[in-house]
Amino acid sequence: MKCVGCHAELGRDIWSRTVLARASVFFAALMLAGSGSAKARNGATEITILYDNYVLTEGCTPDWGFGCIIKGMEKCILFDTGTNGGILLGNIDKLHISAQDAELIVISHDHPDHTGGLSSFLGRNNNVTVYLPLSASAGLIQTVESRGAQVQKPDNPLQICKRVHVAGLTIMGQVEQFLVLDTPKGLVVITGCAHPGIVQVITKAKQVLNKSIYFVFGGFHLLDFSDSQIQSIVQQFRELGVQKVGASHCTGNRAIQLFKEAYGEDFVPIGVGKISIRNVCDFTDDGVVNFRDFAVCASSWRSPAGEPGWKPQADVGPPLFGDGIVDLQDLAGFVEHWLLEIGLTAHWPLDETEDTVAHDCVGNKNGTLNGNPVWQPESGKVAGALQFDGTDDYVSTPFILDPAAGAFSVFAWIKGIAPGQVVISQTGGENWLSTSAGEGKLMTELTIAGRLARPLISQTIVTDGNWHRVGLTWDGKNRILYVDDVEVAKDTQGTLAGSTGGLYIGAGKNLEAGSFFCGLIDDIRIYDRAVTP
Repeated sequence: MKCVGCHAELGRDIWSRTVLARASVFFAALMLAGSGSAKARNGATEITILYDNYVLTEGCTPDWGFGCIIKGMEKCILFDTGTNGGILLGNIDKLHISAQDAELIVISHDHPDHTGGLSSFLGRNNNVTVYLPLSASAGLIQTVESRGAQVQKPDNPLQICKRVHVAGLTIMGQVEQFLVLDTPKGLVVITGCAHPGIVQVITKAKQVLNKSIYFVFGGFHLLDFSDSQIQSIVQQFRELGVQKVGASHCTGNRAIQLFKEAYGEDFVPIGVGKISIRNVCDFTDDGVVNFRDFAVCASSWRSPAGEPGWKPQADVGPPLFGDGIVDLQDLAGFVEHWLLEIGLTAHWPLDETEDTVAHDCVGNKNGTLNGNPVWQPESGKVAGALQFDGTDDYVSTPFILDPAAGAFSVFAWIKGIAPGQVVISQTGGENWLSTSAGEGKLMTELTIAGRLARPLISQTIVTDGNWHRVGLTWDGKNRILYVDDVEVAKDTQGTLAGSTGGLYIGAGKNLEAGSFFCGLIDDIRIYDRAVTP
């Protein structure tokens, strides 16, 4: 199976027309915005984790406990306050959050890892209503009232502001509350620990509002559960229609890993810092953002949520959950993703079914299969993939670019690599993407020439048998490694050693034993600019 654009002249023609078309769409959107023909809305929802065992934002402090703040609903809501007031307020300051923004506080349950920071927070802002669980202790109530805040103890599911409900479940006489946000994408359920059972919490949320579940995050309290028990819960998540998951706090590392394996790109990393849900504008699921996806956006234009023609995947703006209508904000978000393909120098989808050629869909930099790698048309992350045996299989390509010449990026989907093996290397150059010997952490050996050369090694293991999108970018100053579109390592590198050799896909730069890739590789893209996924 050959790709359109496999000849240089045709590739250049397609490239020119595509860039022109994208630019036309972009400027049309700007003109519409300036004409006032459509009213732009803000409505962005921001959820920032203020307290957690894990950290996403450098400089913040992790600690056992949980707390987050939700902005963009009718009122700003603080949910839980962690264990230590000093850590809570320190993270708030590091994240540039104002305590004065909070209008409502919801405490999930009366455990110190969720209430410990409450008094300190109220010291900064007591002009709030605090929703405590029915089983809250007299001491907790006294803490709130002594700080001058108002106390409410809902005994039934309660709407505390527009599109936000508090609901609770009881276990062993103790009530645990959770938040339910009603968003255009579906319900968002936020839990503290889910002591009554995370599946029971989700079921209750669906009963309260009778809507589909988009996103569940927080503590799931699965620390002592076996793999089979956790996998059963994951399956129940699927059966309940949960689309995205962000497990954290008391969920436990093993349970978090199993959720991540099961949900893949729909697993949302949670830790101290702002929650980010990546909008993938590949609405047609064909591995590329193009006019077919624009057609999906256009067919949903101005259709309200739930009406004929409405396609929720096209409601990409504003973040995190859209606004229930496809309009200029969504067009702008779509165009931003569409334009990411500018600078694409080579693209091997690896979707062939036969032959010894891996076709480049941008120009004519086709790769040649060596050894006996096997096409797997149904087993890729995006359509098909190429399977390597780890012994002598690799793909060789002609010259693509010289790393010393300027900024560039490379991304690929991989599954099954072992420690010490290589994803992509350059003959006469270095191993661009590989794994560290022993631990299997993503790394790059592409560095400055000479005795000061040092590899960049992340702390992220990619040899777990799951699909991972790995990437390297160099912007002329910094080397950055990505796993699943999340930055996992970065350092300053003013120059890189150059090479004018071709590439090896699935083998080291010298085809040395032990460097051959074992597993699946899919959808390799190389750009002549620094790309932020």
